[in-house]
Amino acid sequence: MIRDVEAEAPIEPMVAAIDRWTDPARNLRVEARRLAESLFGDYMASNLFALGAAYQAGLIPIRAQAIESAIQLNGVSVGQNLQAFRYGRLAQHDPKRVAALTEKPRSTYEAEREARGRALGRERAAYERLLDRAQELDSETRRLLAVRVAELIEYQSAAYASSYLDFVLAAARFERERLGERCAYQVTHEVARHLHKLMAYKDEYEVARLHLRAAMRARAEAMFEAPVAVHHLLHPPLLRAFGMRRKLRLGRWFNPVLRALRRMRFLRGTPLDPFGRTAVRRIERELPGWYRGMVSRALERLTAANLPTVLQLARVPDAIRGYEEIKLRGVERARRQADLLLRQIESGSRALPVVEPEAPRAL
Repeated sequence: MIRDVEAEAPIEPMVAAIDRWTDPARNLRVEARRLAESLFGDYMASNLFALGAAYQAGLIPIRAQAIESAIQLNGVSVGQNLQAFRYGRLAQHDPKRVAALTEKPRSTYEAEREARGRALGRERAAYERLLDRAQELDSETRRLLAVRVAELIEYQSAAYASSYLDFVLAAARFERERLGERCAYQVTHEVARHLHKLMAYKDEYEVARLHLRAAMRARAEAMFEAPVAVHHLLHPPLLRAFGMRRKLRLGRWFNPVLRALRRMRFLRGTPLDPFGRTAVRRIERELPGWYRGMVSRALERLTAANLPTVLQLARVPDAIRGYEEIKLRGVERARRQADLLLRQIESGSRALPVVEPEAPRAL
């Protein structure tokens, strides 16, 4: 079953309805989206992954060669779609092998702090000073912060990561004050996840950084038989604006350009940012402040009774997905949902101070 991730209805009644009108013994359930995103970093591979699982289960009366030929004839993301189909088959045939590639053991705060601090090199001292400010929090919140503070330092700077940490710590103090002994830092966990998502938006500088990560190449090599030729598939917004519909396929020779882009991240959000004037980039820069504002309004009204609604509000950025026009539509949906949720939250007493980021700055 392919399910709309934005649907409010729980999945169990949907599955029960399908089972009533089909043969439950032959129905196949597979976490196609989660597995496809873990393997390929792209939810678009979900459908082909599900098709591969269904084929391997004997539910598709067509030869595998015919399906793969159709993928090749279609000419869209051929390599990824072929691998998604094959990995779907493998997930049905040998689920443990796919699980070994996609399921990571849960780390601890201490392990994350050590590993990410070591990877930061010269920025390690600043990273550890930031984490020392969170010692009063529970271990899970500190683990979330250990991961995300390091990523924001690499994304922009220690100052940028500090502005993120300032707001998460303020949210935690306010949640603890409002809920007292009932406080389990649930809202703080959601704020830590979703404010990071909005602050670390995928612009050209970030795409360059991610493509240069040694872990990305190692992961690609682990998925296939050696030798492996790794190519970058990029579709810059500027070229899309001129009518280019297909991604560019670029080899290792393009790595110096990616390294130059990575070093230029200090231009992000400044008047000199060559990529920052599009509508989607301007809105991306606005979203962290918007999120801080609505979370502040909710936390000043937080009670044990409306905690589920506040948690739902803190998760609103989940509706913001994709790129360009798709992302802009997601922003509109998220803002409408936030407005509805805020109206449901009871009035409260005092406001949580909003901490604005130091960078990137609005144009």
